[in-house]
Amino acid sequence: MGEEIIRSAEAIHQEVSFKAAPARVYSALTDASQFNKVVQLSAAMKSMAIENKPAEISRDAGGAFSAFGGYVTGRQIELVPEKRIAQAWRASSWDPEAYSIARFELSPRGSGTKLEFEHTGFPQGDAEHLLAGWKGNYWEPLAKYLAGTKYHKEHSAQGSLESAGALAAPVKPGTEANQILALLFSAH
Repeated sequence: MGEEIIRSAEAIHQEVSFKAAPARVYSALTDASQFNKVVQLSAAMKSMAIENKPAEISRDAGGAFSAFGGYVTGRQIELVPEKRIAQAWRASSWDPEAYSIARFELSPRGSGTKLEFEHTGFPQGDAEHLLAGWKGNYWEPLAKYLAGTKYHKEHSAQGSLESAGALAAPVKPGTEANQILALLFSAH
């Protein structure tokens, strides 16, 4: 029996503050019509030749999602309104069986939201690309979207991306992602 501990896995940790309530941030990330507006403001729309196919986002745990013209796909693992989103997340350029885990933790910060983000289990060597992608395709356009929505204008000051502290660092890989995915995909 061959056994091996791999100690070279990478992970991304980012903390971002938005001048919008957790309910607004959660809704913008889980409602397809709102997220489509975020996508339209993203760096990907300016730089990639992606299909103009709208995002599809299930609001149920176990449900599928697709965004950026189908370049990003996966399944919702856990959805706790206004608090947490966990996804089995993949890029179409990865091997078909490769999935990572993306976790979004939302907490109130004054009149806004602190979003703590963890991304683990992605292919070795993709950390720098993904790190830049989360900032340019999620956090920056999300801040712009939240700043421009009618609800936000009526209920708080102009929204902005206050900070995007980020770290791509080695972590010990586990089997958590594989166990979650096995359970998730065997049920559907």
